Amino acid sequence: CNRTILRTQKPDFKYTNKILETWFKKGVKDQADIAKLDEEFMKSNNAHNAQNAQKVTPMGKPSNNKFNQFPQRTYSAKDYADLERKLLNKGL
Repeated sequence: CNRTILRTQKPDFKYTNKILETWFKKGVKDQADIAKLDEEFMKSNNAHNAQNAQKVTPMGKPSNNKFNQFPQRTYSAKDYADLERKLLNKGL
């Protein structure tokens, strides 16, 4: 039950039942078997995450929605400095 709550943030009997079914299929008899399965899972999960971290995701094509279909503004550091100066002078 604690494992289910930690993973799903709510009581979920389907999730708990799946854990118990997996333990039964793998012949788990005591807590030592559970610890061994957890360790194997963590190793495989870490290896999977390391492989995903090494993959480079290619840039996809631009979105077809109209949100980005307008000329983007470009500001320089001078533009920001001028705006800051105007705002500071206005406040005095």
